[in-house]
Amino acid sequence: MKSANDPPAVAGEDELVALLAAVYRSVDWKTVGGKSVLDVWSGRIAVASRAPTMAAAVDRLCDLLGVRSLPEEAAPLLRACRANEAALLDIWADESLPLAMEAYHAVRQARGARKAEAA
Repeated sequence: MKSANDPPAVAGEDELVALLAAVYRSVDWKTVGGKSVLDVWSGRIAVASRAPTMAAAVDRLCDLLGVRSLPEEAAPLLRACRANEAALLDIWADESLPLAMEAYHAVRQARGARKAEAA
């Protein structure tokens, strides 16, 4: 697995992680059942990875998590991912757990940065 300082192996990989982080932030986790948030998150990412296109995968992921809308930032991220769709879908399918963890980590880092700014 790559470290935080490594460049993305495939063009658009950072955008894919950011797109998944946007989905994660849109989930009402109080209404999603399961043992743990991370188990549910990684499981839903794995299921959605079987979609034929990037848009279909994101749509499936949102449907599985009860998300009905995404923030504005998601649209340009999805467009960026479509530029290298086949390779990114392969990464999503083959490395769904590491991808889920990277997106979760990105959300946690953003929350920490906002808390630091507020202090």
